[in-house]
Amino acid sequence: MTDPAPEPDPSSAPASALEGVAAGGSALERAARTCQRAVGAGFHWKEARGALGKLEEEVEELKEVLPTDILKGAMTGSPNPIPPGRARDRIEDELGDVLMAAAFVGGYLGLDPEALCHRALDRFHARFRIMEEDLGGSFSDATMDEMLVAWTRAKRLLDGDAPAHREA
Repeated sequence: MTDPAPEPDPSSAPASALEGVAAGGSALERAARTCQRAVGAGFHWKEARGALGKLEEEVEELKEVLPTDILKGAMTGSPNPIPPGRARDRIEDELGDVLMAAAFVGGYLGLDPEALCHRALDRFHARFRIMEEDLGGSFSDATMDEMLVAWTRAKRLLDGDAPAHREA
């Protein structure tokens, strides 16, 4: 008769499926690793549509905590128009949830959110520079409508869908 297999040492098992996800590096990389671990542990939707629905839910929650004047586009000229306090904490939490949910959507699609963000930033820079050129180098005299037209033209130009010069 053989002896039964020894019981595994509970102290050697990870306390959490998320154990070992490094806190360092970029937040998008950490979100991607966290998503992989959570999915691997069984916490996942059957299809990417569920992750996209979660992103939409988080955007709605962000809208709910944003003050009406911010949603209407009022800007004070300050980079931080929302004063410190409980309201700001809730906005930061919800915006963070939006960013993490977007990274999770990338994970469900097998895409690297860090690389996607870098590509999006590169596209933004290229479009912005074209928009600046289109508007004479300054936005001070341009209306938002003019800026949006210039942005759309820059986007089409870079996507190969527009003429190279602005029509006068």
